Amino acid sequence: MGSERFDTRLSALMPAVREMPSPQRLYRDKATLRFERVDGVLHLYRHGDIITINRHPAVLGPGGRGGTFATDSPLIPLEIDGDAHAMWRRLLDPLFAPKRVKLLEDAVRGLARELVTGFIAKGEVELYSEFCVPLPCLTFQRAHNSEED
Repeated sequence: MGSERFDTRLSALMPAVREMPSPQRLYRDKATLRFERVDGVLHLYRHGDIITINRHPAVLGPGGRGGTFATDSPLIPLEIDGDAHAMWRRLLDPLFAPKRVKLLEDAVRGLARELVTGFIAKGEVELYSEFCVPLPCLTFQRAHNSEED
């Protein structure tokens, strides 16, 4: 494997799924498959296999070839491996412990209501850009700001 950048979105399956109004059907139809290769990309379909692969220390992410979202910066800790991954997990895990996240529940629900209220009058929404992106970003920002107060 060379140093060329690889983006899983280049697999033919990803753009096809992105354009489907109900991609769940595709995955339901693949329920009998354990895995398949599409354009050289291995796609796993069983939850247990996905968990096993992601937890195995010998299986590396992008291997230092940059992030998968059109950036040279990997998503931390998801796209880094080895000791660097372990270091970031040690730093981040306490922030996302169930008891800590529970303290944010009301604020996250309130923020979700705010976002929905902001686009409900339009009668339509591009869910990813108008909800899925801002919700965690604003949650982290507000949680950080409240810790500074």
